[in-house]
Amino acid sequence: MPRHSKNNTALSFFTYAESQALNYGTKKQRLGRDSMREFDACYLCLQRARDPVCCSHGHLYCKECIYENILAQKKEIKRQQLLLEQREKDEAEAAKRKEELAKEALILDFERQQVRVAPTDSSFSKSEKVAEKDDESKDEDNVDKGKQESRRVSETKDAKDNGLVKGFQLDEDEILAISRREHEESLKRLEEERIKASKPKLPNFWLPSLTPSADPDKTTSAKRQTMCTATESEHPISIKNLIPTKFTEVAEINSKNKSFICPSCRKSLTNTVKISLLKTCGHVICGVCVDKFVRKAHRCFVCETKCKEKDIADMSGEGTGFASGGGKVVAQKFDVAFQ
Repeated sequence: MPRHSKNNTALSFFTYAESQALNYGTKKQRLGRDSMREFDACYLCLQRARDPVCCSHGHLYCKECIYENILAQKKEIKRQQLLLEQREKDEAEAAKRKEELAKEALILDFERQQVRVAPTDSSFSKSEKVAEKDDESKDEDNVDKGKQESRRVSETKDAKDNGLVKGFQLDEDEILAISRREHEESLKRLEEERIKASKPKLPNFWLPSLTPSADPDKTTSAKRQTMCTATESEHPISIKNLIPTKFTEVAEINSKNKSFICPSCRKSLTNTVKISLLKTCGHVICGVCVDKFVRKAHRCFVCETKCKEKDIADMSGEGTGFASGGGKVVAQKFDVAFQ
C-alpha cells in the first residue's frame, strides 16, 4: 500500500473523529475528572500551591507564580503606555501636517482665482474690429440703458430715505464658519486624493512596491491595573491585597503525602466539599462549619479573630466531572471544518 493511504482522512469510510471534524462552527466537548482543577491547585501552574495565597475573590495561587504574573503584567502595562504615548505623538504630527497641507491648498486655490491671463495683441486687434462694427448698434442701446439706470437710482434713493435698504455687513461668526467650512472641504479633498493614490495601479498586490498598507488603528486607552485572570470576569489584584492562606494538614497513613482537612470537623477537603476562606486570618474551613459556627458567632473557629459576612470568600474547586458536581463540565470552541 502507498504511504499516503495511511494518513488521516484517507480511508474509504468516515471514522467517528472525521464525522465530528466535519461539524463546522461551535464545537462542544464533555470534560471529565482529569480536566478539573484540584481545590488546592494554583490557577497558574495547576500544581499544589506552594506558599499559598489568595486574592479577595478566593482564587488560589502559589506565591512565586502570582508575583511573577503581577510583575509581568506591570512590565506589559508600561510597554503599552509607551506605545500609546508614541502613537498619540504620531497622530498629533500627522494632524498638523494635514492642516498645513489644507492651508496650502486653500492659498493655492485663492491665488488661481485671483490671477488672470492677460490678453495678447492679436486678440486686441480682433476685438477692435468687432467693436467698430458694433459701435453703432450699441449707441442706441446705451441711450435706453441710461434711462433705465436713472430710474433705478431714483428708486434706490427713495428706498434709502424710507429705511428699506440696509448696508452689507459680515459678522465675525459668519466669517469663521465660512473659513472652517472651506478648511474641512480641503481636508476632505486631500483625504480622497490620498486614498486614490494608495490604490495600486496594477493587480500584482504580492509585489513589495504594490502591497497595500492599512492605516494604524486609533489609540485606545491601555489598562493601568494588574488583573486576576483566574476566571473570565477579571478583577483588579495587587501584591499588598494578597491573603496568606492557612490549610490544616494531616499526614496520610503509609504515605509521605499530606492531605488537607477542615480544622473544626476534621473532614478531608476535596473537590466535592464546599470550602471557604476567612480573609481576616486566612484559615480555610468547610462550608458546613462556616454556616454553623463562623456566620453565627462572627468569629474564626480556630483563632477567634473577628469575621464579618464580607470577609468570607468561596474557594471551592472546579467540580468532580459529574453533572451534579458543579463547575464547568462542557467546553466550547469555534473552529473551521477539517482544520
